[in-house]
Amino acid sequence: HTPQRKEYMSQCGRFWIISWGWSKGTYSNQCCGVLIALNVRTIPRNIITHRIDPPYDLSGRLGGVRIKTSDSDELTILNIYAMQEECPAEQKEHLQQAVHSVLRNVPQRSTLVVTGDFNGDPLPDFELIGEHYALAATGENGMFVQTLAQAYGLSIPHTWHSVQTGHEPGWTGETFFGNGNTRIDHILT
Repeated sequence: HTPQRKEYMSQCGRFWIISWGWSKGTYSNQCCGVLIALNVRTIPRNIITHRIDPPYDLSGRLGGVRIKTSDSDELTILNIYAMQEECPAEQKEHLQQAVHSVLRNVPQRSTLVVTGDFNGDPLPDFELIGEHYALAATGENGMFVQTLAQAYGLSIPHTWHSVQTGHEPGWTGETFFGNGNTRIDHILT
C-alpha cells in the first residue's frame, strides 16, 4: 500500500483531538503520528486559531496548534515525533528544517511549548535540563533537542530517560495498538 495521510480535528468526549499521521492501510500496523488533545471545558473551539500542518512527506512527524489566550497573547503547542538515530541523515535534516521553519514563524507574543518523542536525549549536564535524568551520552537527535532549546530560548524542565520500564512517572499508558507503553520524552518551554 502507498502511505495515506490522515489529519483530523474532532471532538472525542471531553477532548478536542487534533492529529497528524499516516498509515499503510486499514489492516496494517505500519503507521505513525502525533496528536494534541485539549480539554473542551478549558479550550473552546473558537480560541484554537491556527493549525500547524507539516509538509506532506512529514505527516505523522510534526503538528501543532496556536490558541488565543487573551486579546494580545497566544499559546503555540508543537508536537514532534523524530526519526530513529539509524534513519538517513537527509530525512532527519528535512524534519529538523521543517521544525525550525515552524518555530521561526511563531509570533513573539506567543508562549511556546514543544513536546515530543525525540528518539534522543540531551546531555545531562546541559544547563537547561530538568531533574528526571541519568544519561551520560547523546546522539544526533539529542543534540537536536539541545539546539532547539538554545536557538529558541527554551528550557527542558520535564524530561524522562528512555530506559524506564512499566508504569513509572512519565509513562502515559498503552499505545494505540495496546502492545506497550508510550510517553513524551521531553517538554520544552
